[in-house]
Order: sequence, then C-alpha cells, then structure tokens
Amino acid sequence: MDNLSQKKLKKLQGLVYNLLHPEQHEWQYEKGVQILDEKYLHNGDYVLVFNNPDHESFEFRDKVITIADIMVDYEKCFEVECSFEKINEQSELLRMAFLGCVTELNKAHSIHQSIVSRTSEFFSSSKAPKLFYFNQEGNKIRVVPHETRAMGQGFFLGYDPSQNKWIRTSNQVRDLYTLTRVYTLFKLATFGGFYIRQFLSLNGEKIIAVLYQSLDNLKIEAQRIGLKMKVDVALCDILSLEPVDESFRPLRLNNYITSEDHPLANEELRNHIVAQLEQINYTKLAKQCGQPPYKPTGEILFQKQIPHSQWKVYLFYLKQLHIEIHRIREKYAALKNHGKLRREDMKRIEAQNYKHISYRDKSKKSSVQTNMKDHKHQLHAMKVREYLRHKRAVEFKTAIVKIHEHCKKLYGNILLNIWDICESEPVGPYVEFFLPNKKKAFKQIMKTENMWTNQIINESGQISIFNKMERAKLSHSIINQIINLEYLKEVGYVNQFYIMNDFFDLQGTKIKKQYHDLFKKQREVHNLLFSQMTKRTKRKIMSQESMAQSKSEPKHSGGLKGGQNLVDNWGMLNVPIQYLAEYYGERVALYFLFIYYFIEELVPISFFGVVTFIVQFLYEQNQLPNKMAIIFFTLLIVFWTSTFQSMWKQKEIMFQTMFGIEDVETEQVQLVGFTGKASRSIASDKMNELKFSSAATWFRIIIGLTIVVFFIVIEIILICIQQYMTVYFENNQLLPPIVYFDSEVLIPSLVWVLVGFGLESIFRIFAFKLTQWENHKYLQSFETSFIIKNLMFSTVNRLGSPFIIAFINPITFGCIKNNNCYYQLQVYMRIAFILDFGKHLLFGFLFPLIKHILQRISIEVTTIADSDTKLYKESPFLKMNKNIEIENKKKSFAIQQVDGTIWQYLESSLQFALLANYGSPFPIVYILCFGINVFQLLIDKYQLIWLTQRPIPQNARSIGTFVYYLDLISYISIFTNSAILSFTDTSVFQNIESFTLFVILMISLFTFKFITDIIYGNVDSKVDQIKKRHQQIKRKINVGQRTKSNLNSEPSLPLLKIYGTLLEVPKKD
Repeated sequence: MDNLSQKKLKKLQGLVYNLLHPEQHEWQYEKGVQILDEKYLHNGDYVLVFNNPDHESFEFRDKVITIADIMVDYEKCFEVECSFEKINEQSELLRMAFLGCVTELNKAHSIHQSIVSRTSEFFSSSKAPKLFYFNQEGNKIRVVPHETRAMGQGFFLGYDPSQNKWIRTSNQVRDLYTLTRVYTLFKLATFGGFYIRQFLSLNGEKIIAVLYQSLDNLKIEAQRIGLKMKVDVALCDILSLEPVDESFRPLRLNNYITSEDHPLANEELRNHIVAQLEQINYTKLAKQCGQPPYKPTGEILFQKQIPHSQWKVYLFYLKQLHIEIHRIREKYAALKNHGKLRREDMKRIEAQNYKHISYRDKSKKSSVQTNMKDHKHQLHAMKVREYLRHKRAVEFKTAIVKIHEHCKKLYGNILLNIWDICESEPVGPYVEFFLPNKKKAFKQIMKTENMWTNQIINESGQISIFNKMERAKLSHSIINQIINLEYLKEVGYVNQFYIMNDFFDLQGTKIKKQYHDLFKKQREVHNLLFSQMTKRTKRKIMSQESMAQSKSEPKHSGGLKGGQNLVDNWGMLNVPIQYLAEYYGERVALYFLFIYYFIEELVPISFFGVVTFIVQFLYEQNQLPNKMAIIFFTLLIVFWTSTFQSMWKQKEIMFQTMFGIEDVETEQVQLVGFTGKASRSIASDKMNELKFSSAATWFRIIIGLTIVVFFIVIEIILICIQQYMTVYFENNQLLPPIVYFDSEVLIPSLVWVLVGFGLESIFRIFAFKLTQWENHKYLQSFETSFIIKNLMFSTVNRLGSPFIIAFINPITFGCIKNNNCYYQLQVYMRIAFILDFGKHLLFGFLFPLIKHILQRISIEVTTIADSDTKLYKESPFLKMNKNIEIENKKKSFAIQQVDGTIWQYLESSLQFALLANYGSPFPIVYILCFGINVFQLLIDKYQLIWLTQRPIPQNARSIGTFVYYLDLISYISIFTNSAILSFTDTSVFQNIESFTLFVILMISLFTFKFITDIIYGNVDSKVDQIKKRHQQIKRKINVGQRTKSNLNSEPSLPLLKIYGTLLEVPKKD
C-alpha cells in the first residue's frame, strides 16, 4: 500500500486518535440514542481482567520491548482467522493504526531497562517492509523494527496517596499494555457489538472489563456456527405425550374405542371415553399447536387386549385433561376477542420487530408496507395471534404432563406415553439455529421465531431463547473471531478471562438488591458511566439486517422460577444432568454423568463384596464356603468389568440424543504454544500460518514415550525395593505387630503410597511440559498425548505394587505369613484405599476450602478499609464489582487450555483399573470405593460451584481416550483375575494344575465377555427410536434460507472511564 485515499487516510487518523484518546469527556443525551442500564448488563456475559500497568506491582513496569516483537504479538493476538467480512476488509488499516499508535508510545528512558523478547520465526524478514504507517499529512513513514517501547508506566492512571484514590490523568496512551487493552476492547465493541464497562479492582492491581452482548447479535452468531437449539415439544410433537399401549399405539385409536361391536367392550365405559375424546378433540389440539394431526392409514392390526382397569384409569385421565384443555381454550378465546393481556405479555409482543420484510412481488411489498403504515393495529393483531398460539401450545403441554404425572402418583405406571416406554423425558429435537427467511409469509416468519424452547432467565419470570450457558458460548465464539484470547493471556496482556456465576440460576438468590443503589442514583449513573453504551436505533452491529430495539431482550438476572435452580435440584445422589448442561455446558455435565454412573454401578457389586467379605471373615481360607465365595465374586468382577464399559457407551449415546450432539464435531482449538515455520495456508490463503512437520512431531512423541518408559522403569525399581523391605521386616521382626494391617506391610506400603502420590504429582507436571515440547498444533491431540503418558505412568504406580505382590513375589522375594501372597495383597489394598480417601479429603476439599475462605476475608477487609472514601461511597456498583472480583480470585477450571475434567477422569479410570484387577482379595474395597466416589462427587460439586471459576462451555460427545482405556482394562482384568485364582490363591483349586486352570479360566472368561459385549454393546433400540423420531420431525421443520453474517458497524468510541478512578478532564485549548 503505497498511498491512501483521502477517505482511508481520514479513517486511519480517526482510528489512531480514538486508540490514543479512548475516552469522551463530555456527557450528554442525544435524540435517537438509547441508554442501557445495569438491569441489562447485570454481571455481564464475559469478563476480561487486565493488569494495571501503572501499579507498582506490575511485572513489566520498567521493561521495554522492540517494535518488531510488538508486531509479532499483534499478528498472533489480533490477526486471527475470521469469518466477519468487515474485519477482513479493514485488517491492513487496523494494523497500520496500531503501528501508528506504537510509534507514539514512550521510549526507553534508561539504558539499564531490560528488554522482553519473543523467540519466533513467525516474524519473517518478508514482513519488515510492512513496518510503516501514514502520519497526519498522509506521508509514508518507515518504522525501525529494533526501536524499543515501554511496556508499562505510561501514567495513564495515577495513584494519589493523599486522597487514597486512583486518578485518570490527562495523559494519552503511552505504554504498550494500556494500548493493547484499549485496542482489544475497541475491536470487541466496534466489530463484535459488545457493550463494555470497566472498573478498577479494590487494590488497584487489575482493570476488569465486563462484556455484554445483544440478543440480535447472538442470534446471528448462533446461525453462523450452527448452534443446536431445542425445539419445544409443544410446538413440534404434542401428540407424543398422549397415552399409548406397549406397541406405541395411541389408546384413543384402539379397537375398544373405535369399534362399536368390539366383543369385550363395556358399552357404558366406552361411551364415556368416546364422549371425553370428542370434547378434547386431539385433531383440533394438534392444529392449535401448529402441527398436523396424526391420521393412521388402514386398519390397525394385532392389537393386544388392554385390561378393564387400565381403561378406567384412562377415563379418569381424559376427564382431568378435558377440564384443563377446555379452561385453556376458553382463556385464549377470550384473549383473542380483545381481552386484556398482562403487562409482561404486551412488552414481549411489542418487542418483536418484523418491519423489514422483503417480498418477491414488488406490488405486494408496496401494498403491505402501505398497509403497515396505515393500519398498524392489523400488524399488532397478527403478532398477538401468533404469540397467543405459541403460549397456548406451551400451556397445553404443561397441562398434559401435569395430569400424566398425577395419574402416575395415584395409579402407578398404568398409563404410559412413548417417552415413558423409552425411559426418557419428553424432549424435542435439536435443530441448528436459523434466522427466518424474510421472503416467507409474515405468519411463517413469526412461527419460525417462536418455535424454539423458551427458558426462564429472570426472577420475574421473563424468558429468552438463549440461556446463560448459550449466551456465554456464543459470546466466546464471537470473541475468538476477533482476538486470540488465549495468546493474550499467555504473554500477559490479559490476566484472566472467565464467565461470572449467576447466583439466581445457580441457587435461586434474588439479585434485585444489587440494583437498589443503581435505581436510586440512576441519573448520576448515566452521566458517570453509560454514555459509552449508547446506540442509535438505526445503527447496525453485525448484520445488514436492522437490529431489534434493546427492549426486545428480556431483563437479565438469571435463574429458574419457583426455586428450579441448580443447587436446589442437586442432591447428594441426584445429579441434575439437564441443569448442569444448561449452566456449565455438555462437557462438565458428561463428567458428572460418568461419576454418577460409576457410583450406580458400584452399588450391586459393593453389596456382594460385603457378603463375600463376611464369608471370608467367618470361614478359614481353605474352607469350602470361602472358596465358593471367592470363585463367585471373581466371576462377578469380570462380568461387572465387561458390562461397565459397554453400558457406558449406551449412556453416551443417550446423552448425545438428549442434547442433540450426535453429529457435532469437536472444534479444533489451536494451542497458543505451537511454534513452526511460517508458510502460506492453502485453505485460507493466509501468508504466515505456522506449520510443523508431522514427522518431527512423531519423532518427538516417540522420544517422549521413551522418557516415560524410563520413568516407569525407575518406578518399578522403587516398588521392588518396597517389596524387599516388607520381607526384610518380616524376617528380622523389627516392627511391633499391628492388628489387621501387619506392620511389615503397613510401613513399606505407607512409604510407597506416599512416595507414589508425590511421584504422580511431579510426573504430571513433567508430562505436561514434555507434551508441550512435542509441539502439538491442536488441543485435542495435545490432550490425547498427555492422557496416554499419565495413564501409562499412573497405571504402573497404582497397579505395579499389587501386581508384583500377586505374581512376582511368590517366585522372587517371597511374602509374609509363610509366603501367603494373597494375604499380603489384602493388607496392601486396605492401606492404599484408606490413604486414597485421606488424599481426596485433604487436597481435594480442606486445602481449597481454607484458601477460598482466606480470599473472601481479604476482599471483605479491603472493602471495609476503602468504604469510608468518597469514591466508594458514591459507587452504586460496589456490590456487583465485589462479586466479580471475588470470582477473579478463584482458581481457573482449566489449566493452560486443558479442561479440568481430565484430571478427574484420570482418577476415576485408575480407580476402575484397580478394582477390576485386584478387587477380589479385599472385597470390601468396593463399598469403600463407593464411599470415596460419593465423597468425591460432593467435593467436585462444592469446588465447581464455589471454589473455581465458571468454565467456558464446551461440547463433548464422549469421554474420549478414557473409553479405550476402560475397554483395555476390561480385557486385562480377565487375565489378572484368572491368574490370581490360578497362581496367587492356590487354595481355591488345589486339585487342578495351575497353568491348566489358568487356560480354562481365560477361555471361559473371554467367551463370557464376548457374549456380554454382544448383549450390551448394541445401541439400545429405544434410543434409536427416539433419534429416528427426531429426524422425522426435523424433516418437517421448514429451515429458512440462511443470511450472511456481515459486520457492518461504524467505528465508535466504546471505551469510557475506568470506574474506580476519578477522571481529570483536560481543559480545551
């Protein structure tokens, strides 16, 4: 770009000025401008935390960086692959504006200042000619790449110790960190449509930005990424809720009802049922819900006889249903005939914006537009009719479900619908969200807008098509289209980013009190803060389509009405998977489903384990009852292990159906630490996409696995030393006897278990670094490699000692109690699981709880210390800001992009491996494991809600690599349990040669597993039927033509003062 047009030059100059002077200093209201207040912003959809570069604790306060390295960071942070055309069109202009701002930053004021460098081939020599910008006169100015600029200490903010407050100085942006913060928020507001407010933390170290997104932009983004949204059963499948027989045929179509000459019909009972069905009129009911009535073709064959008692219950059901259906029809008939609507209903109707409708027939378009201008009441009447139709259908569904549940309580499971038979809750299909095609008929447009499942998001009962989790997911997607948030965090420009917990959604806490001071000082608040959140009613943010008024969004304070929140529904052994998925996302919900499934599967085997333990306690090892109990329990373990993994796969399929993620592909997230050689991307034509040889990656993986094997060898040597210590203590009688634990085993085992825990902790850090060194490009491959390393090391760590006791000691070191290795294995298992329980209690609960309490105390102390200052007394946002800052103190759920559920899956999988292979010597270990997992479930619940930041919602169809590990363990357990019966505990089969017995058991148990895999490995027919029904409904839904999501916003000044500082307004010249 050798020169710029006058238009582009003026735009460039405006961008540079806005970035260097990111604040307006005059507060005013303008005609046609709407101001959003905190009722809409609440705690925001997203929170970004920046370091204050003017604070004395800032890490890079006195450091500098070269302009070349600044542009390295710029390219990684801001030049991301983006589908928003407006950003792509202006990318070069934005780059020059940023570079122009960089040249205005402070230079190094001392030769002793240290230089921060970025080691990368990314910034190639070919990029050097692009280091230029245009000055105010339009002249092209070259920039010296090796010049340095200050990273902090630009005195954008200043601390006044005499007044104990921070002041916004009159300086323009002078340091890199302030410029990066301003540029980041500028792009998010200008191109992402975010409303933003900023405030300073209580101690002044952080600048926290709260982001909020409009509903219309979320809809456009939902269509762009193909977000799966649930269609309400009431609007697509209302007849699936009616009672059916065991062949899924509706009872109202049974020959008992339809045939007058049915030989078994009770005439009086049949007439009553027919009369009720005529009053209900299922055909009319389906049409009123916007669905075609179900009409069977031909005669229904092979109908089974239904008991007389069931028909009586059906009659009772119909009578109750008739009362409710009649009441609802009368209610909406009255409303349709000029009845009065509630204020909430009127607000929602008026909020719908259908002005911009295009028609293929121009004459029709002009006549309709004229009609809209002259007869607005007709448009309003159409909106009212469609709204009432939608609301009536939902009330029909609620009444049917309520009466069905009432009949279940009174009569049991006599009347069943198709969902009861399929053992599932009534759930509509998930369809990719789409905006309505404006060329459709007006009625069809309104029908499309209203077909999605509405959810309560407000303590006043207001509803929206997006819950808080979906809002966060869409906001995160928009942000990632504009900036590389992970890299910004990696290099320190962003300290943290997270989603705020919504305490009304979470625990039903009403949050209106937080807004009391805002309402009280509303005028001052507007003058103080919200001028940057203004928008003209005709302004376009992310689409060429006009945005709806901000009133179209319900007030946001979160939650589910009537106490239906996550905490209330989450009992000790009742995990609300639906609520978890709707609040935290599918990945977290899947983890808790797995833990809950693990606990459920432990119940039956724990019972038999206790019985076996009692038998072992009452009888000697050589007695017949003891032998029979051991044989039975060992076979039961193999059966339990074989079915565990197969049935879990069915659970996963059901989970995918519940949330419509059967065909959702895992998003490929690029790691921020990936390095490589810059080259052109054939897919996107990006000139500097990093690439790394796959052969080099595999070479590093092999080297990494070799190092892991080396560590495993060291681990095995340590285990052998532990076994030698046990025999040494036994032979020399050096330790006092301990009942039930045997000090000869207790002391070495205690030492090894503690050492093993330490080794595991150290190895996980080492494995993380080693996997980073392998230089994986995408997160999924990184996680797989990391999991495999940990499973290899930890499997030997947990299972190595019992393996050596059971199979190596008899032929090498020997065992205690006259070489009774089976007894030694029992003692070791007792010690290992008791210590494991203690580890969960100490490190999983007590330490995080103490840390959380200390953090809360520090926040409260800081608040009290500053509460007497004028600044905080005038703050109407203090309560909300304090909640946001408390969240900032919590531990992140993810560690360097790796999801936090991985660590818990590791523990559960290793626990399963230990139970599957070495549970038979100590049968009571299963009930101990049941207790550990129940306690772990409570710990995970407490940590997730109170001790960690709310995770970024992610999709998950499966537990991934761990499925294959569970499958592998199920095969290994056959070998292990056969070997224990054959070689370790030889007292069970004394008359059979050990190797012969081992071969017989192996063949028998593998055959047994093959049969169980066939029985339990197939997809459940009920789940398959639900999926097919959903596919049929999807085909009936008229998916509108997708519109482009073009960015078409004009640059604005979205950033105002940082709340928590006093603004010193510079005087005009």
